[in-house]
Amino acid sequence: MYLLLAITAIGGLAFSQVPASASRTQDEISSPQNATQSGTFTGDLPVFGPPQREPAQEPTPTPTPLPDVSTYSTRAQFTFEQLDQPTFSLHHPDAWSFGVSLPTYWTLIDEVSVIQLRYDMELLGQDNAVFDGVIQGDLPFIEVYINDALAEAFTPQPGKNQTISIPFPFRSVRRTDNPFNDYQIRIEYIRGQFCDTETDPVVTVYNDSFLDVTFNRIEPNLDMATYPSPLVQASFIPEKLPIVIPDDYTENDLAAAATIAASLGRSSSGALEVEMMPASQATEVTLANSSAIAVGEPSNNLFIQRLYATGQLPTTLGNEGIVGFGAYTVEDGDGVLQLMRSHINDRNSFLVVSGNTPEGVLLAAKALESPRKPELGLTGTIAVIQDVNPEANLAEENLRTLSFIDLRAGDQTFYGIGRHEVFISFFVPNNWQITDDVILKLAYLHSANLSNSNSIINIEVNNLAAGSAPIDTSIQGTKEIIVPINPADLNPGRRNSIRLEVLMEVDQDCVDYEQRSNWLRVRGDSLLSIPYQLASVSEDAEVLFTEPFYYLTTHPDILFSLPSDPTATELTSLALISYELGAVSSVDSYNIDIAIGQEVDPAVHEDFNIVAIGKPSENATISSVNDVLPQPFLVAEDTLQQTVGNIVYRLPEDYSVGLIEVTATPWNPQRGITAITGTSDEGLAWSLDIYSKGDSFGTFDGDVNYVIGATVEAIQTYQGLLRPIESVISQLGEEAPPLEPITEDATQGELLTGEADEFTPQPTPSQPTTTTYLIYGLIGVGITLLAVGVYNNIRNRQRR
Repeated sequence: MYLLLAITAIGGLAFSQVPASASRTQDEISSPQNATQSGTFTGDLPVFGPPQREPAQEPTPTPTPLPDVSTYSTRAQFTFEQLDQPTFSLHHPDAWSFGVSLPTYWTLIDEVSVIQLRYDMELLGQDNAVFDGVIQGDLPFIEVYINDALAEAFTPQPGKNQTISIPFPFRSVRRTDNPFNDYQIRIEYIRGQFCDTETDPVVTVYNDSFLDVTFNRIEPNLDMATYPSPLVQASFIPEKLPIVIPDDYTENDLAAAATIAASLGRSSSGALEVEMMPASQATEVTLANSSAIAVGEPSNNLFIQRLYATGQLPTTLGNEGIVGFGAYTVEDGDGVLQLMRSHINDRNSFLVVSGNTPEGVLLAAKALESPRKPELGLTGTIAVIQDVNPEANLAEENLRTLSFIDLRAGDQTFYGIGRHEVFISFFVPNNWQITDDVILKLAYLHSANLSNSNSIINIEVNNLAAGSAPIDTSIQGTKEIIVPINPADLNPGRRNSIRLEVLMEVDQDCVDYEQRSNWLRVRGDSLLSIPYQLASVSEDAEVLFTEPFYYLTTHPDILFSLPSDPTATELTSLALISYELGAVSSVDSYNIDIAIGQEVDPAVHEDFNIVAIGKPSENATISSVNDVLPQPFLVAEDTLQQTVGNIVYRLPEDYSVGLIEVTATPWNPQRGITAITGTSDEGLAWSLDIYSKGDSFGTFDGDVNYVIGATVEAIQTYQGLLRPIESVISQLGEEAPPLEPITEDATQGELLTGEADEFTPQPTPSQPTTTTYLIYGLIGVGITLLAVGVYNNIRNRQRR
């Protein structure tokens, strides 16, 4: 029996100077820049020199996204800006560090792969002529480390537009020492005799500095124990992974595909983008440069049928379905996982998630949510899944203990005097009742050089001071401090953050300073312990749904409601949303169900949270719950109800607005429904695009979120009194438009003053117009008045 056990930590890491990975949307340098001086590379690489720019020039405000990982053959070049690094200045003594994850199956060639630094060196408050022969011998110098291996030590040259090429040392690229191809780059500005003078030699490193790497590809390792490898490269470079579904897909097929997407979110890292692809489109052309996951019964998935027809799979196919492999027979209820090298491009791989019955297909998909442990049987290139542990989702713990490693932080080592900080995020489900015993057990050690009086670790929780860890150099070795955390400082239903601020100083005022002699390490086995009990509420108790995403991560049962004929965009959004849910889930695995073109049946899905995708006229679920939505639509239409309290506002008939709303389901006040919708195809596309991106969730700060292009305006209709109308209007940069009150028996509101064209939005996804802002500002004003009216009505009834 195959046992599924999965515990995934909820967390993320952000550094002030050390990001875990680069952004998904980056600049691209498509060709090397012309050279005029230093830095001739070995081999057939061209000569690089300083860019044609003024030193103080700002970075380009609209960077070009990086190409897909498959477009790189043997060489790649990435600017610091593409690695999410700004232009930065180093004051003696100082340091700057950042991380970058390169594709798993690239092996860099040392000495040929280089970092090209572009920098200026100036004296603050001094004439640069001071450099000329007077203090040249006393200049500080720079050491560059790659994965703690010294790559280069050099004296920066005074003046502007300086360059130097720094080769990657062998130790940093050797795969036995660096199996995941991750690189930590640290630039240290050290030594010199400037501490007793008024001079301040400043080195400014520009973000058009770059990494130029030459690499060989290693063959992917076909072993399901390393899933999602070899299907994904796990780097900051964008890559697509199609999930191939039958053309005539069923709700079960989509549920299996969504479960797989959630497993990818749970176990992968990097700039991965999943998409749904019909089997008829999975051709040698479309899959020439990517791996893929195929889902479904062989009898219903043309792509899987072609793999069997060409003898690509280890199992055999008979008249009744998958027969087995060797002497092993596949039963009807079994799930089957098969991993193979792509016959289209041997750099890529295919994973087939299948079975002879719908139940078998879904069982195989659920097995991918398991941790990758060979002792559980999921190893090699083929696995037959007989069962997963049905209780794993339902186990109710009363203590969640997460190490910094679980929270994707790990060990953190800081070098050099001054201030360093790290942010660690974690999620607290909104159905947790937290006790008074929340603690952070911080384990750390440090060098003996630090000052006892001026060195300290400060701990903040959600920007509130929580405690301090002392630096006592009289005792060496690992130390621990227990920091009690006030449960009231935690925010259920949202991401929370721990900020560690490390202040390191030395007692000597003027020494021949060495960065690496002053360090502090926070250990990855530091622990955050949160005792809790699941909230005990009556069946009729109402839950306040204040945002449309994070509450979904606290309960395993999720129903996705789709239109009768979902578009390709809606299907891919289903995969992307499932991926994001897996990435931040606080449950061990999801029980995902799909409803296509039908209303939710409360008898079947009473305990499910619901995500409904589509316009109201096309999604039966959204239409059926329209009366309880905080911003309803006109019945059977895609037009917003424009009556708010005793106010009618009027918008043009052809305006586009996307909406992301959340409220309790009518049949269960403890479960929510999120509607991802819009007044038009354009508005729906805006909503789907922004809801499918994990870095956008922080903008959903209300139960109604209007979306125009890439802009979100959140409204909290559940508040008794919202922000003043003047505040809403001031954000728009417009004067308040007149709203005319009408009597209760009026059936038609007055048109807003001004020309009709003035209120017609012409938005683009990247640059909404001022008029567009006015539209959702008017909606915000209307909702504000509605909330105030409801609040006053409640107070009046209470007085009676």
